Amino acid sequence: MNRRKSLVEVKPVAGQETQAIGAVDLPTIQNSGTPTQIADANLLLDALSCDRFGSYQSFVSRALQVNEATWYPSKCLQTLFALGHIDYARDTSTFNMIRWKIAPVVVNLRNQEAFLSGFRSQAILDCLRTYARSSGLNMKVEPNSKWPD
Repeated sequence: MNRRKSLVEVKPVAGQETQAIGAVDLPTIQNSGTPTQIADANLLLDALSCDRFGSYQSFVSRALQVNEATWYPSKCLQTLFALGHIDYARDTSTFNMIRWKIAPVVVNLRNQEAFLSGFRSQAILDCLRTYARSSGLNMKVEPNSKWPD
């Protein structure tokens, strides 16, 4: 692995100059050509739920933390929209995506089953689990390897 030197800087106190205080060896990461999955889609949905809204570029930054592939942010946005987790706006003249927002939490009913879309937090999941248990219902989370459970 190649290594490069990087100077560490300290932010100045009012009236002082910035000073380099030393060199640190940083590894150079070699790209294998294969996109790397860094986090998972559940973590991405948690982060987006905390952010609540943002520019398209902020979405791209978050999505690239899950998968480094250049196509992933666009595919991810379309999929999360189709699943009812987020809404987005496009520029009317260029049709480029300009901003996104997390959708409100919704319990969707389908064929005697329900699924959750939109805003998600551990508190909401815990509340639903408690309600299901007290109502004699079974709540299970079905793992999904590519998109939120």
